[in-house]
Amino acid sequence: MNNLDNLIDRYLNSLWERMPVQATELGIHKYDARLPDFDPDAIDQGYQQDQSVADEFRSLETEGLEADAFLDRQVALANLRRSIAQHEHLRPWQRNPCKYERAVIQGAYSLLERDYAPLEQRARLVLERLRQAPRVLRQGRANLTRQASPMFVDTALKEIAGGTRFVEEVAGDLGREIPAMASDLAEAADTALEALAEYESCLRTLSRSAEGDFAVGQKYYDFLLQDYHLVDIDCQELLALGRRHMAACQEDLKRLAERIEPGRSWIDIASELKRDHPATMDGVLAMYQEEVDLARAFVIEEDLVTMPDEDGFIVTRSPEFVWATIPFGSTHPPRPFEADNTGYWEITPPDPQASDEAQEQRLQGHNRWNAKAIALHEAYPGHHMHYCIVKQLNSKIRRQFVDTVFVEGWGLYTEDLMWEAGYFEDPRVRLIQLVNALWRAVRVVVDVSLHTRLKSVEECIAMLVDVSRLEPVNAAVEVARYAATPTQAASYLLGKTRLMAIRDACRQEAGQSFDLKAFHDELLSYGAISPSLVRGQMLSEE
Repeated sequence: MNNLDNLIDRYLNSLWERMPVQATELGIHKYDARLPDFDPDAIDQGYQQDQSVADEFRSLETEGLEADAFLDRQVALANLRRSIAQHEHLRPWQRNPCKYERAVIQGAYSLLERDYAPLEQRARLVLERLRQAPRVLRQGRANLTRQASPMFVDTALKEIAGGTRFVEEVAGDLGREIPAMASDLAEAADTALEALAEYESCLRTLSRSAEGDFAVGQKYYDFLLQDYHLVDIDCQELLALGRRHMAACQEDLKRLAERIEPGRSWIDIASELKRDHPATMDGVLAMYQEEVDLARAFVIEEDLVTMPDEDGFIVTRSPEFVWATIPFGSTHPPRPFEADNTGYWEITPPDPQASDEAQEQRLQGHNRWNAKAIALHEAYPGHHMHYCIVKQLNSKIRRQFVDTVFVEGWGLYTEDLMWEAGYFEDPRVRLIQLVNALWRAVRVVVDVSLHTRLKSVEECIAMLVDVSRLEPVNAAVEVARYAATPTQAASYLLGKTRLMAIRDACRQEAGQSFDLKAFHDELLSYGAISPSLVRGQMLSEE
């Protein structure tokens, strides 16, 4: 094993030890009995470790490095730069209360989400993590300051409500499955629930004095673009990109609407199509599963990309504790360090406690026309298929780290790819796909505007509703997510334009010998890293 491999192993093992819940979600089970330590000394020690290992990566001799080693080093350094900058500039342990309740709730959920070990073994690990909940939440109460963002406090309070019910259900369900553990689970759950209640009370008090800003500011946003994602633009250029694509999508929608129903606006047509949705959540899940299966069959039939080894993509309901931040759904790919190749698509249902109008708005986001356009993005040839390819990489560092500019860019790219290949026979599906493309362009403008303070939260919600025609209840949840994840919302369009540019350049370089499937296979063979790094490998540019 060479110096780089040794360094990578030391870095990843240190990271997994510090972040045991994320380790579980990656398929690393050495730390499944633990929750993270948020003591300030432990946080500072992790920061010092990141600085030290970053120095080691920078000091490695780069001359003569093979392509895989070069990419591994670049990916590691990009992620270390972000981690170090988060510590120095954002200080999330003081500003974001979601860190603490999520560690507790996700810590238990991550052990039960997959059947990677016998249930009794995983139940004992759940028990151990529940017993550590008071310590984690106590550390959260001690760490949080008035610099916490009011929006993050509000999100945490919403998540605690769903998380509390989750902990109650988990203890009861596991106790019935394993009677010998019922008493211990009930006791640990009661202690965890009491700690959650104390934490909730602390946050309600904090909500009256919190004055922190979720916005990271222009300088940090540019840092994320250029030093983490490794793209050669700043936030002003990104904002201009979003506005150009907004205008282009609106023109495309006008032309397509005239073709579908002359004299009627695309807004009216889209509003009517959104009302065409299953009446129940069971119907919604069945609809999505059918579209997933149809997309997979089409990709294979058209031979668009080599299908990797995989065990299917299963549509299921999302847990209640994520409803506050995931309005539509989220993909949970196969864990990169586990044997199982099954992916899951967790769909967010309407909140049964919400008004009839709010529930209808949520269901409109799950309309039949959108299901076909979005299923391929999440499944085949989109995220699930892509992550199955990433999982096959020999590189540990590129299985560990993915760049959202590539991940979300590939997902959006596949929507146009499937349209080009003839998957959308009905122009009304294409119209909804273009509505979604407009939404992704609006996301760029909203994301940059939120974090550089060009627009208020209310103005951003209104823009999602008025321009991209998002339902108000969904728009509010979307903005809360963008506030917590700068650049993620902009990654879709930014990534797609970068991947399209690589394809155009490769087509021009290859001429008549250009092969689309071979292009896709090579593009994905590098994992899900910055498109700039991939371009450097695929093209012979100076």
